[in-house]
Amino acid sequence: MASVNLLVEPCPDSLAGRSATTRVEQSARLPGYVLLDLEETSLGGWAAVRSLFTYRLERFQIVVDQWLVVKRGWAWCLSGGTDTVGFCEDAPLLEAIAETLELPDEGLSGDEIDLLPEDVERGLQPDADGAAKALVGPADAVLALADDAAGGEVPAARVAAARDAVAGAGGLATDELGELLDPICDHTRALTLQVDDHQVLGWIASDAATMLLPDDADRAVLHRMPTAALPVALVEQIPNTVAAPERADEPFDISPGVLASLLASFTLPTSMTPAPSREGVVALANGLRSWWRLDIRERRGEAAPRIVEGLHTRDGPWSLVAYDRMARLEPIRPRDVFRTLCGELLS
Repeated sequence: MASVNLLVEPCPDSLAGRSATTRVEQSARLPGYVLLDLEETSLGGWAAVRSLFTYRLERFQIVVDQWLVVKRGWAWCLSGGTDTVGFCEDAPLLEAIAETLELPDEGLSGDEIDLLPEDVERGLQPDADGAAKALVGPADAVLALADDAAGGEVPAARVAAARDAVAGAGGLATDELGELLDPICDHTRALTLQVDDHQVLGWIASDAATMLLPDDADRAVLHRMPTAALPVALVEQIPNTVAAPERADEPFDISPGVLASLLASFTLPTSMTPAPSREGVVALANGLRSWWRLDIRERRGEAAPRIVEGLHTRDGPWSLVAYDRMARLEPIRPRDVFRTLCGELLS
């Protein structure tokens, strides 16, 4: 349900102080709170701090886009809330409201104003099961169990072997283990997230998803969650600069050969830098921290996998799109990464 409100209250603090206090309070009060993005911007012609965060509300994964202004002793907090399923559709509406909002000179102490007409509101999209379950065990045993489940059936002997291997670690009863494996057995889409040398596997069914994550060198975790929570679980695996400053970087093209060399060593010999993109490539190489790629495959059909790819640098994330024997790199914000994941995984 897209909902927008404006909360106005007296505030003796500075913008930076009120923003920091607000985040601490939200983290303590909201279950599963994750700060996705934080940036300095403006609202109604005044300096503002904009934040994007998510939290769990029973079976729902809530996303809030929030602008905070401190003006003449008053705090103005504009909040737009939706869920992960509707985030891609609702985000432009929330931004449009923020761009057109004008703040009066005087505050409206304690007032909360609903800014979204009732006929625009949508119902939240619940998952059938809000519970999260996990199993931790030896990587080879957990992977073998997932491989069998992905084939549609798990032999009883495999279940027994897995239970023996993870005895005392997973703490799951037999029926709970079945619930953990159901999304793998019944999956309609499978995914692979590669972050440098770290790999995450996932399976998406109609009402739940299961992820396989490395725990350490010899252990792995199978984690079941509502489908709506999957974008959050994945974005937490991708390195991020939440409070990245405003950037002056420009998009540029790079050849696959130069990009491959860059990703192999995270350094780039000057002699390999193409003249048209020299400045951008050198700056990227100097600040590169990691590379990630998400492949989403349909279980049935011969459609090519959908690919989402990006880079993380000290100044923030970049999107990476291949086209016409070249790759296009474009600076983006963490909110863009999250929005893309919601669209690709929940559409």
